[in-house]
Amino acid sequence: MTRRPGRTRIAALLPTVCATLAALTLALTGTAQADAATRQPAPAPAPARQAPPARSSGTAARVWAGTANGTAVQLYDCNGTAAQQWRAGAGSSLRDPASGRSLDATGNSSADGTRLQLRDCTAGANQAWKLPG
Repeated sequence: MTRRPGRTRIAALLPTVCATLAALTLALTGTAQADAATRQPAPAPAPARQAPPARSSGTAARVWAGTANGTAVQLYDCNGTAAQQWRAGAGSSLRDPASGRSLDATGNSSADGTRLQLRDCTAGANQAWKLPG
């Protein structure tokens, strides 16, 4: 079944997806307790793992049809496909194994409803994922 969720649903779930992806990053890199100023170089990337569901919604972040810069990342029903696989990158980035590109918040924004995309890895703040608080 190829159902596309509405924009309202995506916008409402974006903060949850960001937190979930951040938790995955921290779990894979083991830097949950590290202070950014004293952080040691990240270990070799962990094997690709499926992005966890956004709480109890049964959805996961997936790359939408492509590997180029600007390719959309959206919430979609968890199905275990390669489009829902993510790898911990340098620092606190998440990488798509198929393209080698990072999960990127468009417009360098962290506001609710910010669109996510694939983009060449830059180590910018819009490609750093961490748990709030």
